[in-house]
Amino acid sequence: MSMERWDIVVVLLSGPLVAKGEMVFPGPVVRLGANPGAGGLELVGYRGLDERQAVITTYKGQPSIEPVGTAQVRVAPHEHVDWEKVQALRGSALLTPNCAIHLGRPGRGATLRFVDCRELGAWESGSIEVIEQVGPVPELSPENVITADRGVPKWFVAGLIVIAMAVLGGIGLPVISSMMRDSTTPRPVRWIESANGQVETVDVDALDLEMLDGLDKAWMAFIVDPNAAIAERPELRERDMWDDRLLMFTSTQVRELASVWNFWKRLDDVREDYAHVVDALKEAGLPSVLAAIPYQESQYNRRGLQDSPACAKSWWMFMPEVAHRVGLEVSNCRIEGQEELWSPTNFAAPPQIYRYAAYTNHDLYERIQSGNGRMSTWDDLCLMRGCEVDERTDLYRSTSGAITLLGDTWREPLVMDSGSAVQIVVAAHNRGWDDSMFPTSPARRSPGNLHRTYVMWKQRHPDVDTALFVGEQIRCNATPQWEQNSCNTALPPETQHYVYNVLAQHFLAVCYYARNYPDSFPSEWEQHIDGYCQSVEVPSSAQVVDEAARHRSGR
Repeated sequence: MSMERWDIVVVLLSGPLVAKGEMVFPGPVVRLGANPGAGGLELVGYRGLDERQAVITTYKGQPSIEPVGTAQVRVAPHEHVDWEKVQALRGSALLTPNCAIHLGRPGRGATLRFVDCRELGAWESGSIEVIEQVGPVPELSPENVITADRGVPKWFVAGLIVIAMAVLGGIGLPVISSMMRDSTTPRPVRWIESANGQVETVDVDALDLEMLDGLDKAWMAFIVDPNAAIAERPELRERDMWDDRLLMFTSTQVRELASVWNFWKRLDDVREDYAHVVDALKEAGLPSVLAAIPYQESQYNRRGLQDSPACAKSWWMFMPEVAHRVGLEVSNCRIEGQEELWSPTNFAAPPQIYRYAAYTNHDLYERIQSGNGRMSTWDDLCLMRGCEVDERTDLYRSTSGAITLLGDTWREPLVMDSGSAVQIVVAAHNRGWDDSMFPTSPARRSPGNLHRTYVMWKQRHPDVDTALFVGEQIRCNATPQWEQNSCNTALPPETQHYVYNVLAQHFLAVCYYARNYPDSFPSEWEQHIDGYCQSVEVPSSAQVVDEAARHRSGR
């Protein structure tokens, strides 16, 4: 028995495909996007579209459209509307003859008219261009089709009996729900055996476009609401204003982190320190998501991760000069190959620190760049061998300094108005916000760090809302900071992948601490236990301790 086929006809109303006129695509499933696959509507030359932006289905002659993932799709009765005022779809919508569809953000993407759908063979030949189907229409076995005129198949009846028995036993729906979640829920299943136990960054070419169920509520709570409040822009809460690209990277990294026991174990180990940082941020009026910065930097001062090749150190990985700027004492430091003790006197490290800082190995760096050298440990590039006084290693003092630094960026007018203040503050901790005001030794001024590149990006992209700034930069795979790299974006590769790592770590920390240590953390975190936290398997503290013991014993 062949499957009934309904085809669709559409006409592009904008862009390079307008000249094509009406085009027919074979149903019952038609994908639309920049690279939709065989038989789909390939929208080449249209800006701001995902490879698969939307799917139109025509089962039984009832056409509907649905966005793929978080892609933006809008539907209106006709094309003469202000697409800015049309709400993006959050699920499927029925299509009516001659209705208009806009794919992508208003001002970008593609607008088309859905003409109609009819059964195969009903199209009149002539001016309509028919897009041939690749391969035959699939055949469905009668045993796998339920129709109103032939009853139900045996496998379906058997399934109902099993479900009924489970319900009678009082376990029906919980068991079925559990079985469904088990097949899709990220769970801790492995240990990372590398020296630092860190999860790798997301490969740009392998980005998973499927968002975890409910993660949009976390995004609203920890990212969108603080951004909208400080910018005084309530429209930022509208779903089509979100930085979907950054959200997708964050969701992908949440799934990866959730599968690693090292991550959960470290969260358990540092719970008191994490709670202290959260409290300090709250008292300073700063977003709690910033508490994950010291996790990304040093896993909260974990042994072996307390230093960097640039001589940044400890919880927040402060450079010596930046620590001096925020009031931390770093003095009388021993530098290999130098007799005199060194203390920072400037408020910013020199640009290109591997070439000009007093404490880095300039010769080795040049050899690395020329391909004639390599670094085996961080001490090869960082020549600082300890300081008589170093308050970077004090959690309370360094957190106080970090709050000064983060707060200065958070309250910058450019950042406040950006619509992406949270993301920019996180990125600035890695990149620096604006060191151009601080003299350095040798007498060189920084080109401006993130401040300068952000302003330049705004000037070059006046049609892109600055709320999308960080996500728009994630275009190349991460490389170590000491390797020179250019990928034609406003952020270096390391910083591109820094922000979503911080966000993903905090989202999961909220789940873990709200479940296991609710009395030590903000009470509002508990609302997420029944929200996005259900889309990952959050272990109990007892499970973490038991699994760590088994791992140490090799069982």
